[in-house]
Amino acid sequence: MVNTVAVWVLAGWRPLLRPHFRSARQLAGFGSLIALSGLLEVAYAHGSSLIIGKLHGARDLGFYNRAQSLQILPANILAAIVTRVALPVFSAKSQDHEALRRGVRMAQGVVMLINLPLMAALATMPDLVIKVLYGPKWLVAAPVLSILALGGILFPLHAVNLQLMLAQGRSDLYLKVEIAKKVVGIAFVAVGSMFGITGLAIGQTLFAYVAFFINAGAAGRMIDYNPLAQLRDLASLIMLTSAMVAVLLLLRPLLAYGDTANLAILTIAGGGFFVCTAVVLGVGHTHELIRITPFRSVLPRLRKE
Repeated sequence: MVNTVAVWVLAGWRPLLRPHFRSARQLAGFGSLIALSGLLEVAYAHGSSLIIGKLHGARDLGFYNRAQSLQILPANILAAIVTRVALPVFSAKSQDHEALRRGVRMAQGVVMLINLPLMAALATMPDLVIKVLYGPKWLVAAPVLSILALGGILFPLHAVNLQLMLAQGRSDLYLKVEIAKKVVGIAFVAVGSMFGITGLAIGQTLFAYVAFFINAGAAGRMIDYNPLAQLRDLASLIMLTSAMVAVLLLLRPLLAYGDTANLAILTIAGGGFFVCTAVVLGVGHTHELIRITPFRSVLPRLRKE
């Protein structure tokens, strides 16, 4: 109710008193394929939980779901932001492929500045995160979290490429891509589930990388921006993240202040190293990200220094 009232007050748009059936049919055709794709995603996402519960019992299901929910939370938030922003922006430039390439490159670069170091940190110190947030009784979930975090690295790239398809009006291609991914994903789940929750996590992570090439391959052909080119544009960010991981691995054995204090120190040290290096060296789209944050006034002073 609050959302509807706010949109009504702020949007300025008002519906006509007479329906426009031709537009309704077009929207229904476009939207029905997206809705079907969403149903496939829901069925696939919950299917792995059903398999774990059936084959390995409630205990393993609890550990797996705890790790998965923690790993997917930041990725879902970033994907929601990308979905809201990218679709209208890409739609406005749907006929200008050069502008779309620049838009996709910038969207991926900005969102990966946040997601890549975050997932790398989860993969590097999952036991500390689990113990501080949930307690030591959930430590069995730590290896699963580490593996799933590696798969979550490319999650925002999926969202950007899928929004590009929709911006081009290709909900039919969107559905075909989702069907192809689910067929491949089911195979990974079936094989991985034979080896417990760790095997399933490995299967899901491998599938995440295969899914990226399916998404980016289909979307990239529209604007001549293939998956390898997309990854190549993230090379400097990947190298910086690898350096951050090295800092965390070198620093952690030196700490003995308790789990909460150690996690705080590592987070500040790793995050500070990543942010400072990215700003000073201008890695990726760091400056674009700063311009849309409250800290944009700091950038000119850093450049002068």
